[in-house]
Amino acid sequence: MTFISMSKSVSRGVTCAGTIIAGPSQSSCELLKEVKKTASMLDTGAEDDQMMILCKEHFGVEERCQKAYDVARAVGNALQAAVK
Repeated sequence: MTFISMSKSVSRGVTCAGTIIAGPSQSSCELLKEVKKTASMLDTGAEDDQMMILCKEHFGVEERCQKAYDVARAVGNALQAAVK
C-alpha cells in the first residue's frame, strides 16, 4: 500500500490531490476500506472541479515524472560520489 501525491506531478500545482494504492492482500484491502470510510467522514474526496483539472493536466505526466526521477537520481549519485 502506498500514497501517491498528484498535486505537482499531475495537476502541476493547480489543485491538491492524492490517492492510495493497495495491493491484493486481505490486510491492504481491509485498510483501504477504513481509509475510504475516513475520507468520506472528513469529506476529502475529489470534487468535480479537481477531477477536471487532473484530467486536463494529465497529458505528459509520465514524461514529467521520468524527468523528476532522473534529476533525483543524478543528485543522489552526485551526493554519494562526494562523500566517498
